[in-house]
Amino acid sequence: MTGIALSPARELWRGSGGAHVEGPHVYTRNGWWYLLTAEGGTAAGHMITVARAEAIGGPYSPCPANPILTHRSTSHPVQAVGHGDLFELHDGSWAMVHLGTRPRGSFPKWHTNGRETFIVGIDWVEDWPVVVEDRFTEPEIDTSFEDRFLEGRLHPRWLAPGVNPSSFATPGENGLTLLAGRQPANARALRLLAVRATDLEWTASVQGIGDLALTVRIDDLHQATVQRVGGRVAARVVIGPTDQDLAVLDAVSESSALTIRSVPYDSPAGQRKGPDRLVLGVGAGADFQELAAIDGRYLSTEVAGGFTGRVVGMEALGSNAVISRFTYSSP
Repeated sequence: MTGIALSPARELWRGSGGAHVEGPHVYTRNGWWYLLTAEGGTAAGHMITVARAEAIGGPYSPCPANPILTHRSTSHPVQAVGHGDLFELHDGSWAMVHLGTRPRGSFPKWHTNGRETFIVGIDWVEDWPVVVEDRFTEPEIDTSFEDRFLEGRLHPRWLAPGVNPSSFATPGENGLTLLAGRQPANARALRLLAVRATDLEWTASVQGIGDLALTVRIDDLHQATVQRVGGRVAARVVIGPTDQDLAVLDAVSESSALTIRSVPYDSPAGQRKGPDRLVLGVGAGADFQELAAIDGRYLSTEVAGGFTGRVVGMEALGSNAVISRFTYSSP
């Protein structure tokens, strides 16, 4: 592939009438060409539509059953479905992967894990794709892990916003060496090593030597942090222009873990609630000591914007730090 255009651009189809027609995929099957698109924008009105033609250049006719998949105006736990991609399985059957979100809490609800990938079955009826949403069962997968960083390189799950992780994070026989990141008073991450929060409930803990922060965030302006400088631990929250220590604990041992938990938002009937509660503290397991908690809506896509959801990770504050263990667990 050279990237050189082989013909002038042409309009194939304007969609079924929804806003923001995007993400086209083209397929051929049984003598037809199919054009699969997303419409309605990436929020509550998102949907998947399809048209077909006898030649790749058209003209394309829309499916009479469009949209072939949408959860708009429903109570389905997965919302904003769109950006589908059809594929044939080894047994000759068909399926479609698509994006969606899992909003929670009171109206208007908030989602925290960004756009996630889902799968549905596809039947072909009169040469049109028909979605079968309950064809596949969700496997039970334990996403928990413990990383002591004794291998020669980082696991692929680790990422760093705006930076190559290997440029500042080095595993070795003594653990993970993190080069100095932001100063403790600053909020903008410089060298944050993180993983994506993939569950609706989870606990993350880090242990290490040196001044250190454990952070869950959408971006620099939407984050909750437990940070230790010397023997002083602060539960810190940044929401837009507000940057505040909610609680401080002195004389904390360097061996104590820094911990953040995402837990269900329990509240009395009739009280508005967010998608979850983010609990910040020290210690792990039965030794956990809560310092502060916030409504998880402030670290949601609906508040912060974007598409990628939360990450949780660690950063050395002002000088190098050595991490002996990082754990992530889900119920």
